[in-house]
Amino acid sequence: MTPRPAPLRLLDSYFASARLAHEYAARLHRKLVELEGHNDHARELLRESAVLSAERMPALAHRVRLGEREWEEKDLLDPPAAARTVDRLRGQVDELVPQLAALRARQRQIIAELRELVARAH
Repeated sequence: MTPRPAPLRLLDSYFASARLAHEYAARLHRKLVELEGHNDHARELLRESAVLSAERMPALAHRVRLGEREWEEKDLLDPPAAARTVDRLRGQVDELVPQLAALRARQRQIIAELRELVARAH
């Protein structure tokens, strides 16, 4: 089987970093609970992080994920068509990168805010 194409690896890296960031946000929130420093705002930050990683990013990438399935099929059955599919996916991922980067930037802001709340709760 052909190695995973670069556009899909790039998309995978955005999803993996968003998932890890959300896990970190959840740990920070648990720390706030332990320190009795949690509040509605902290819960809202955690909820927003979850929405970014579990809903908004997947919704943005839905069309690319459909193309990914197409590529996997064609990679086995029609390699020249698979190469054309990768070219199309590259364009789609290039269009998504600014939006994905903005969502990840927001997640970084959420984490910074949660870290500040933890620091103040100590």
